[in-house]
Formats: sequence, C-alpha cells, structure tokens
Amino acid sequence: MGNQVVSSMKIETTWRISSNIPSASGSEEHSKFKIIKKHNKECQDSKLIEEVLVNHFFLQNLEKQARSEIVKEMTYIFIEKNKTLYKQNSIGNYFYILKDGSAEFSVSETNYKKTLKPGDSFGEIELLYSIPRCGTVKTLTDCFLWCIEKKNFN
Repeated sequence: MGNQVVSSMKIETTWRISSNIPSASGSEEHSKFKIIKKHNKECQDSKLIEEVLVNHFFLQNLEKQARSEIVKEMTYIFIEKNKTLYKQNSIGNYFYILKDGSAEFSVSETNYKKTLKPGDSFGEIELLYSIPRCGTVKTLTDCFLWCIEKKNFN
C-alpha cells in the first residue's frame, strides 16, 4: 500500500521501463477495468503521479528521469462502483494510483479495512516480491486510476 511505514528495512528497486503495450493475457485483474488510455506519452496527471512516487516509501529515491519514464508508461483506467478490482490471494499484475473516487482495501483474516482516496497507491508489494495479493480492493464509487503493469514495474 502507498504511504506505508517500513521500519528497519531498506528496499532497493530496479526499474526496467518497457515500451510494450500492457497486455491482458492471463490477467483476472485486467478484466475488472476499462482501459481509457494506454501509455501516458503526454504526461497527463504527471504532477499527481510524480508526487505519489516521490512520497512512496520505496520509490522516493528514484531519479527524476526514472520517474518521468514511469509516468509515460502508466495506463489510465476506469472501474465502476461496487466492483472488486482484485481479491486477496489472487495473482497481482498491476501497481495502482487512485486519481478519482474511493475504494476499500481489506484483509480478511484481521478484519483490517482502509478507505483509499485520490493520491493513494496500492499493489506494489505483491509485484516486488511476486507474492499473492495481501488484501482485497473494492470500489466504493466509480474510480479512475493510473496503473502500470508488472512487466514494466520490475
């Protein structure tokens, strides 16, 4: 989840930016949302995306050029109200930044719930460590998000 605190842990990330178009192959997540725009070559919403990246606990040390490349690789998507974007224990394929709307992140074993709001990011831990989704994300309203596919995230 974005804005998490990690104590006594240093996380190093290597970004490999690909010019490939995000694919839907084998992605249950992909079937949950509608792609509005693939790639962000015009750097739409770059201020929002860069602010999230700069303030993120493991992305904050990226150089400006790397952040700019990430902004260009983001895909703009829409998901309707009351839809499950992904379920706990499913395989993750995307890192998300919420632009508009609200969603709920929940963990079933602990009954933990957090309302996600514009500017929040989520989904990166599962992509970094190739583990199943740690929780479920369900939209509370119609949502517009920016996302980047795992193959572009690594």
